[in-house]
Amino acid sequence: MHTTVLLLAFFSQSVATSPVAQQQAGPGRDKPTKPGVIRPGVSERGKLAGQSTRKSSRTEALRALRRAREWLVAHQNDSGRWQAAKFDHCCPTRDVCEGRGNALNDVGVTGLATLALLSSGPKARTGTYADSVKRAVEWLVGQADASGLIGTSTGAAYHYNHAIATYALVEALAAHDLQHLRPAVIQAVGYITKAQNPYRVWRYTPRGGDNDTSITGWMVLALTAAKRNQYEVPAKSLTWAKNWFDSVTDGNGRCGYSRRGEPSSRPMNEAGAFPATETAALTALGIACRVRLGQTPKEFPVISKAAEVVVDMLPNVRPERRDFCYWYFGSIALAKLGGKPQERWEKAMQQVLRGLQDTKGHARGSWGPTGVWGANGGRVYSTSLGTLALATALRRNALLE
Repeated sequence: MHTTVLLLAFFSQSVATSPVAQQQAGPGRDKPTKPGVIRPGVSERGKLAGQSTRKSSRTEALRALRRAREWLVAHQNDSGRWQAAKFDHCCPTRDVCEGRGNALNDVGVTGLATLALLSSGPKARTGTYADSVKRAVEWLVGQADASGLIGTSTGAAYHYNHAIATYALVEALAAHDLQHLRPAVIQAVGYITKAQNPYRVWRYTPRGGDNDTSITGWMVLALTAAKRNQYEVPAKSLTWAKNWFDSVTDGNGRCGYSRRGEPSSRPMNEAGAFPATETAALTALGIACRVRLGQTPKEFPVISKAAEVVVDMLPNVRPERRDFCYWYFGSIALAKLGGKPQERWEKAMQQVLRGLQDTKGHARGSWGPTGVWGANGGRVYSTSLGTLALATALRRNALLE
């Protein structure tokens, strides 16, 4: 995965030193300079100021990422997992971090937190976060059953949990010398391919006949990471996934949930607070998966149309627009495409996440679960996805291909 480096470019403008030029100098005009002395003109000064502002903004965003990862490390359980509901076990009595999630999602939030630490690159491999990553990996592997499923089949979200955990394990083994755990990861990848509906994709249960873009997206992220890291992935699994995205995407690039035109799913008690019309999460996920599956905008113009849909709904602090999953998917999608859309997304993502990040007390560095699905994943979920979204938008996510 690649990082983007901002370079400050200094421009010179040659200035005549003739008597005529000297006569033209005066109040409100640039005075002539001596030969060889670089003195930027008005437009150059403005450009330099803009570059300086962007550099400062990125520096603050990188500090926000460091604080988020430090919060995650501080709230990891001794066993290696992150607990959706009891992450506050280490908080001071009078300064407890709020925002508990559902304990059934410990596998998923542990996977997300692991990915958030892995996104830092070298620090996750040999530095600050290496021990946390290794302990998380050991815990996740310990949750696998004989079928390769990581966790239990309790609740409706266990396929999400498995896909995210598998994605994290694949990336963690690529970053660390943990080859003794490779058989467990092979089983986890195998579970995904066996759970896929023939000629279709995935939903809540193995080969249950139903399909949806949301779970499928996470499965594809896991499988494409596995393929990139030399795990065996059946070609038909990826072909069926490509066919799925074609089948649920309309001519404008909008990707549907289980069919064309269908909006994102919402918990029944959150549909009013977080209308599905206020997100383009599935469209962003569709782009991210298509690109990881090898498709390009040149060959598939619908990708560019989908990008327009995403950019038309930039990250926003308004409560009804808070969707950490969308922000992560959008960051992946536009980081892959680059250009002006990615620049606009990055700017908006910085403003939103820096504005929402807690800055005081034991919660400093984290993001509260104030968006959709927050009640399921809790503060660990929001902080992990916030970290991934911001790091990816900045192209400072070491997991970018």
